[in-house]
Amino acid sequence: MNKSITIILGVILLMGSNFCFGFINKAPKNGMLGISFTPILPTGGDGHVFEDDKDVPHAEYGIGGGLDYWKRFGKAYDIHIGTELKYQQYHFHYGESQKNGQYHFLHLSIPASINYPIPNYSYMFFKLGIALSSANLFQEKTGFAGTNKYISNFKTSWLIYPELTLGVDLLEEKNTKFHFRIGLDYTFIPISKMGEYKTYVSNEGNIEAASGSFTPNKYQIRITFYPIWKNKISFLKKGHSCPNPF
Repeated sequence: MNKSITIILGVILLMGSNFCFGFINKAPKNGMLGISFTPILPTGGDGHVFEDDKDVPHAEYGIGGGLDYWKRFGKAYDIHIGTELKYQQYHFHYGESQKNGQYHFLHLSIPASINYPIPNYSYMFFKLGIALSSANLFQEKTGFAGTNKYISNFKTSWLIYPELTLGVDLLEEKNTKFHFRIGLDYTFIPISKMGEYKTYVSNEGNIEAASGSFTPNKYQIRITFYPIWKNKISFLKKGHSCPNPF
């Protein structure tokens, strides 16, 4: 897990070095930095992992947030590169009372997408993207399903794995203080059964176990604000210059 974090953070720092910490957030043709907020609806099963060997954890909700760099290339397409921290929660049912226990999935992601304007609708874009995501940063959880103590573990098979994204974005550029983007997408892992779970429940001195795998795909509503400022913000001394990566 530490290796995946190191690699992801290394890529983020490499991206940041290209900006040289000095830029004007004025127009997408020059490149703009935005703040994103992402409600997530994960996919899953019914959560009856102890009663049905073919069932998988039941998805609850998810949330994410991060930064997005937006660059426009004429009227042909837009490019987005970002970094996000995402959380997804699942649960299982146990016992006759069907009390719930939980799985937590916290991971870093570096998404990149190319957005094509839809003909006759300049404010709508078709989005095609790919992301590199990390292993679970919060793999193990202990708790109680009713009066029964449990230990749950959720991890990914790979330390770093790809995700693909298909979606549609709506863009508002008329506001003088910020640009606003909202998009709906389906993000999926092209490798099946990337998510692995194990659960142990203590019931009156007996230990019951359930395990399996599934693919933790998700639907996302990504909301991004790009504040507009025309004065250059820089943490470097005057006289220093660096090439524009685009």
